[in-house]
Amino acid sequence: MIKFLIIITLLSSCNFKPIYSNSNHYKNLLLNNINFDYNYTKLNLEQKIIVRNLISMLDKFNAHDKSSKYRLEIKKIQEKISPITIAKDGDISEYNYKVSIEVSLSEDKRVLFIKDFTNSINFYTDNGYYASQIAIKKFRKDLTKTISHDLETELQLNISSAD
Repeated sequence: MIKFLIIITLLSSCNFKPIYSNSNHYKNLLLNNINFDYNYTKLNLEQKIIVRNLISMLDKFNAHDKSSKYRLEIKKIQEKISPITIAKDGDISEYNYKVSIEVSLSEDKRVLFIKDFTNSINFYTDNGYYASQIAIKKFRKDLTKTISHDLETELQLNISSAD
């Protein structure tokens, strides 16, 4: 018990702060303070679905066309399905599904970062088109969710380093 008190006293006297102590401050700074910028008309259907999923997952940061300090531009969206394994009968039995989103965050015309967020998953198919489309819809949502979490972390890190 005495060792614990000594450690606490030493840590508090040297201005020790937990690593994530300011994360709520930066998260609150970002809330309703980012305008999302993307050209929806030039996107195909799959890309529109990915953008819609991403924006809905990051909606807490969206300024909804009010004046905001930050601007997040979605520059490039790519969805790619590549065959990986071919079965003995010549049919493709395994695919790699990959979603890639390039974003740029700026503050008053100063670019804070430009980064590509990519996530992928391998899946097997029973050569049923319908089953593959249902799987791809689920994978698209899951991969976009992971990318949104990665993007949220990147936003907080870059806002904290900019201040």
